[in-house]
Amino acid sequence: MKIANRISLSFLTLIILLTVIVSSVFYLIARDNLQNAIYAQLEITAQQSSRNVATYLEMLKIYTVQFSKSVVLEDLLQALRKSPQAGKETFDTAMKRLKRTKAENPEIYEFLLLDASGRVVASSDEGSIGLDKSKDAYFLNARKNVFIKDAYYSEQLKERLIAVSAPFLDSSTDEFIGVLVARVKMIGIDKILAESAGASKTGEVYIVNKYGYMITPSKFLKDTFLKQKVDTLGFKNRLLDRQVTIFPDYRGVKVLGSHMYIPEMQWYLMAQIDEKEAFAPLTKLYILFLIILSTVPLFAYLLSMYLARVIVGPIHRLQKGMEIIGAGNLEYKVATNARDEIGLLSRAFDDMTGNLQKSEERFHTMVNNVPGAIYRAAGDGNRTMDFISREIKDICGYPAEDFIGNKNRSYVSIIYPEDLQMVNETISKAVDSKIPYTLEYRIVSSDNSVKWVYEKGQGLFDEEGKLLFLDGGIFDVNEHKKRENRLVALNRAVEQSPAAATITDENGIITYVNPKFEEMTGYSAQEVIGQNPRILKSGHQGPAFYKELWETIRSGKTWHGEFHNKKKDGTFYWESSHISAVRNLKGEITSFIAVREDITERKRMLEELENKNRELLKLDTLKTEFVSVVSHELRTPLSIIKEGVSLVLDGVIGEINPTQNKILTTSKDNIDRLARIINSLLDISKIESGKVELKKKSVDLRVLIKNVVSLFEARAREKGLEIKVSLPQEGELNLYIDEDRIIQVFTNLIGNSLKFTEKGYIGISLVDEGNEIEFTVSDTGIGISAEDLPKVFRKFMQFGRVAGNGEKGTGLGLSIAKGLIELHNGRIWIESQPGKGSKFIFTLPRNQPA
Repeated sequence: MKIANRISLSFLTLIILLTVIVSSVFYLIARDNLQNAIYAQLEITAQQSSRNVATYLEMLKIYTVQFSKSVVLEDLLQALRKSPQAGKETFDTAMKRLKRTKAENPEIYEFLLLDASGRVVASSDEGSIGLDKSKDAYFLNARKNVFIKDAYYSEQLKERLIAVSAPFLDSSTDEFIGVLVARVKMIGIDKILAESAGASKTGEVYIVNKYGYMITPSKFLKDTFLKQKVDTLGFKNRLLDRQVTIFPDYRGVKVLGSHMYIPEMQWYLMAQIDEKEAFAPLTKLYILFLIILSTVPLFAYLLSMYLARVIVGPIHRLQKGMEIIGAGNLEYKVATNARDEIGLLSRAFDDMTGNLQKSEERFHTMVNNVPGAIYRAAGDGNRTMDFISREIKDICGYPAEDFIGNKNRSYVSIIYPEDLQMVNETISKAVDSKIPYTLEYRIVSSDNSVKWVYEKGQGLFDEEGKLLFLDGGIFDVNEHKKRENRLVALNRAVEQSPAAATITDENGIITYVNPKFEEMTGYSAQEVIGQNPRILKSGHQGPAFYKELWETIRSGKTWHGEFHNKKKDGTFYWESSHISAVRNLKGEITSFIAVREDITERKRMLEELENKNRELLKLDTLKTEFVSVVSHELRTPLSIIKEGVSLVLDGVIGEINPTQNKILTTSKDNIDRLARIINSLLDISKIESGKVELKKKSVDLRVLIKNVVSLFEARAREKGLEIKVSLPQEGELNLYIDEDRIIQVFTNLIGNSLKFTEKGYIGISLVDEGNEIEFTVSDTGIGISAEDLPKVFRKFMQFGRVAGNGEKGTGLGLSIAKGLIELHNGRIWIESQPGKGSKFIFTLPRNQPA
């Protein structure tokens, strides 16, 4: 063989060898990348689908729990507990609520309301009423916690169903009174799985129950529900080392598959695609490999490089796209323009991603429509949030982003410190026991206000029982808690009220009485409930009285009056009563509430008091008439005696010696004092009998005070006292008053100050307060003790009087001053301390009636 041929052969052999090696390497790389991309997509599909199914189930539980707190349904159960024959209105209201709620949720097939014995007492389907469900799992397992019954087929209804049931507890005592059951069609789960499967011809996502039977439709077989057995054990054994593997499915066809375990229902979610469809691009690669090997060796190397760019490049882009999608960016598109299997596969992946995105949007819409915050948190000490819905801001004021990964704060940091230990212990015990937890506690909002929240959740565990996450919901119950506390306080106030309370329906039939009613009437609550209050009637009040009462309260007005009633033992008694109507939200009167008070003793005392007042009034009238008559009768002889003494003192009758002069002077002073007493008695008598007639006119106050001061200047100088006057410098100071009477007030007050002041000064001041004038007479005298201040304006009261020849008072001056000020519609009071003087203050209104 020629050297040239040898060289050519060697070159050709080398090229062929290189071509085989390079092509094989690229083939293996492409195959591995394509397999990894397919595996990644299956894993994403399984994980996302299982998460959506688990969330859907949790939403059903939360929805059922919230509905189990319905006051309307509780009222029916409470009524049935009291009487098997509940009121038709209560039953109809409950039925309307069940039917309306069912109509609003097309995925709900039926609502059942079971009493504590398991009997159906209300249903959105009237045909179910009366059925005994006491042995059904959804009754037996829901007495304490929320329960989801595994998928089953109802022969009667021809429907695939799951049942979600929640206990009904008495809102006051937490006593078990029934179960609310929601029978849910499987179409909701079917939709989630169908959206996840995408547009692939052989790809499907289905669920197998804990017994190994399919409970969702098959893409290839009919009538598989609880009939098609799936080898989940063998599938789990194959997946010990990886998340995706090749295995024969329930049809016997080899598929690529992945699964996720849904612990709450012990379901397996299977995501698979036929091996043939999945690896169709590998067949194309194998054909290309053969073509490359048969191509002219001269172009083998160049062709291999070209094929590498053509084949490996899109696969790398596909793998990169899968990695981006796997990181959570569902909006990323990996589709290529190629029309081959790789391009078809990439576009199929885009379709599946789009369906996942729609499913994700649907999930977020469902979460955002829940009246609370849905969360997924780590089981660490800070409850680090992996996800929490935006409704958390409406609850605590902080945005959801603050809690994700403890970005700005942990959720634990806003729990009220005194409740933190209780919250941690409750959740820890529930996680250890692998049961749901429910609790109420307080949080501190962003504005530092303390609010009550209700939380319900449960742990999510892997197949080995290790805690993965905490899933649950947080709801604002602050207003509910306030109403609850108010109701408790109101109930306690009514029960402990010192007044008797009665509640009747709109027809007057008694529905409630408090303990005070029993004490007051002698009837027990059991004896009067269901009766009409007429059992208390004594017959002393006629039909017209009760007719006016009913007309008043049925018009919505409050009636107040007195009943003369009869107790159980026949004793008559008086009671004061207020009766008011109670309306519902439509403004319709539903009941009446009466507050009653036994006033028998008060009536007796009032009658005695009125009799004594009449006697005292007669005595006071006699006293006033006696004082007036005596005073008038004494004034004339006193005037004659005084005039005779004065004539003798003046020497008209003849000279008198010093001793006689002293005796007569003393007599004259006592005659003057007696005259003042008589005048004071006449004044106080007129004031008390209302016979004082004021002669009002416009008076210049500056002139009035100047004239008053001039009357006392000489006496003040004699005692070494100064009279200080303080008046406004500007403005008109005229007042419509009885000038003589106001001078009399000043005379009494200034005279009183002079009497008890030995040094210092007497002060007179005036302040214009707009609608009234305030006058003050002050001194630096001996003052008055605190215990004597309330007695100052009483008649005949004297304080600080010293025995001897000093100036004596009548004890009536301040009483007269008070009476005259009040006749002018004014006020008078005193401020004083012992040793620091006294201050008498009185006001006169500007607008005095004529």
